[in-house]
Amino acid sequence: MDYSTFAPLKPLISTPASATIPCLVTPMAKMRKSNNAFVREGVSRLVALVATSFFQALDLALNLMYAIGKLPLALLRQMGVKQLSSYQFSFSAIGQHIIKSGMSLVGTITGSVGAAIHPEYIQKVLCNIERESQWLYTDKKIELNKHFDCISYINLASAKTRRDQLNSYFKKTGIQADWYNAVDKNDVTRIIGLLQKYGVNVNTKAELNAFLNECVVGSSNQKRGRLACYLSHLTLLEKFRDENVEKGLVLEDDCRFIKGAQNEIEKAMQNLPEDWEIAYLGGLHKAVNCSDENILTPKDNGNPCWERSHSILCTHAYAVNQKGYNKLIAMMIYFLQNASSSKPLEPVDFYYRAITAPVNSSDDTIHARDYKKDKDPLVCYGLKHFVADQVPGPSEVEEFSRAGHLAVPISII
Repeated sequence: MDYSTFAPLKPLISTPASATIPCLVTPMAKMRKSNNAFVREGVSRLVALVATSFFQALDLALNLMYAIGKLPLALLRQMGVKQLSSYQFSFSAIGQHIIKSGMSLVGTITGSVGAAIHPEYIQKVLCNIERESQWLYTDKKIELNKHFDCISYINLASAKTRRDQLNSYFKKTGIQADWYNAVDKNDVTRIIGLLQKYGVNVNTKAELNAFLNECVVGSSNQKRGRLACYLSHLTLLEKFRDENVEKGLVLEDDCRFIKGAQNEIEKAMQNLPEDWEIAYLGGLHKAVNCSDENILTPKDNGNPCWERSHSILCTHAYAVNQKGYNKLIAMMIYFLQNASSSKPLEPVDFYYRAITAPVNSSDDTIHARDYKKDKDPLVCYGLKHFVADQVPGPSEVEEFSRAGHLAVPISII
């Protein structure tokens, strides 16, 4: 069983005591092995339970403070203040923060106690709680397929738990999406084959390691993950192009849609500008004519849903059409072929942003300028109020635990 979405509980159920709380368990390790082993394990689990419950209680308290702080904004929203029309300022969104944190606290305590009594049973219970809790934050029906010719989600073959959770989510919401086998950062053979296909002179594992060390940004663990993520998006875009998909929607396996997304998507697709080439349903961005980089107060540009943008980060939910495929694919191959120690390969979303940004703007990158100087920019639009978020939790690529970007609390999805 994969406990990635229940990181605080993992040490209580499946991790050896010596790995759970080193600072407290190390002295215990000096105790004699035999009759003391059971006591030692029990004490470590108890300490872990207390520590985890404390931080979950702290999370609940912070969410309560957050809710109290936003109540005046919710009241102004009810009074019709246009700048506060986003769902995250609604009473419903504020209530979700409180409910979810409470569920997390209760789940942590009952799950941890239950694990000591009957681990196998409580594991199943926790899995069911995790799966069902996400429906608090999404519509029962999301009609995405009528707007796109193909929807694919990127997911590692080894990440079966995530895949099962996402398929369950799709079944619940009526979304039909194809699984796309992500490039695994540990699949050296596949990575070398793809690099060779795109004209990068890498033939052995040693040469791959040298390429990663010199030509990819990040720590040693991040380098492999970032290259694999980059190649996953590139190969999926090629698949869309080769299969003549007119409008394709790319999702990552941690993507979920916020409550109210169905109505927002319907309205958005009716107002999508004709010149679009890439359109973001979720992410982090600052519109060209927006006063706040979190786009909480977008200015009126004549379109009720979309902002022309050149500063969107994250790739968990974006649509691309035929013109967009060709531009993105050509760009991504170019940067692979020209990666060097002075112009290392960045995370994939940095390039998506760079190719849409005006030359020499704050969102431009030095090694994107030569590429863009004789090419048309990628026409990018982002929703004024994003409807797709990322599930909080460990990233398959980066070395940190990701929090959601919208009005989704960071407790337990």
